[in-house]
Formats: sequence, structure tokens, C-alpha cells
Amino acid sequence: MSAGGGAFILVFAGALLRLLLLDRSPTASEVLFALLSLLMAIAGAAFIALGVLGRLELTAEGFRVRGLRGWGRMRRWIDVQDISPYAISAGLTTQKTVAYRLTPAARARAGRGLSSFFGAGRMTVMLFGGLSNREQAELMERWRQRWTASPSSERGEPW
Repeated sequence: MSAGGGAFILVFAGALLRLLLLDRSPTASEVLFALLSLLMAIAGAAFIALGVLGRLELTAEGFRVRGLRGWGRMRRWIDVQDISPYAISAGLTTQKTVAYRLTPAARARAGRGLSSFFGAGRMTVMLFGGLSNREQAELMERWRQRWTASPSSERGEPW
């Protein structure tokens, strides 16, 4: 993601430099291109910041993700039905993530409305720590299984 964000910033810098070096007033299309490049540079900087600031926290209670706006809500292990690698294809690119589904009980507790709509299908978590989507899904699934096991089972390290 940071390479794409860096590319958008370079495009903006190039468009701005071109406008500054013109011997004439810029046309409307040149100004529009520079403004769109600025918008993409801001989005690229946000992706770079997310890559630097983003964190995945795994605890005995569950997991949560830290994004640009701080820590998200804790998703409890007992509310997660399963965790698996997931890929979202969009044209020429594929974004690899980790997907999880909520248990029917967790969906029922969410009640009706927008949160229950989004909780009905797969929910995704971005990748952290240089792990592949398969490695991160396996790690999270081991933690989920460890902390939702019956109290009589032997508890070892989750990895």
C-alpha cells in the first residue's frame, strides 16, 4: 500500500511542478488534473499512515484493530464463528485480507439495523506484521480456539 501511496504523492508533485513551470495560465483541465492528483496524494498519505500506525492486538478476550482514528472496538473470541484467509478481487488487482464471521448469537445480540446487516456476512481485517493472509488467519484462529476452549482443556501457548 505504501508504494501506491507514494506513487500518488509523486504524481501530485509532478502535476504541481508542471503548473508552476507553464509560461501561460493553466487550462481548466490542467487545474482539474492537479486537484485530482492532490486528492489522490492525500489518500495515498492516509494509506501510508495506516500502514505505519495500524496494529492488530490479540488478547485472551478477543482482538481489535488500531487504525487512523485510534483503536476499534474489541471483537470477542466467543462472538467469532470462524476465521479464514480471504481475497477481494477488483479488476486487475486482488486485495488479500483475513475474514471472520460472527456467531448467530452475536448477530442476534447486535439486533436489527445497519450493524446487524454488516455482521451477517464476512467481515475483514487487514494484514499486519508482514504476515500473509493465510499466516495471519491461522494465527488468529489458533488464538480463537485457545481462548474459547473448555476450561478443563490444557491451555498452552496459542502458537
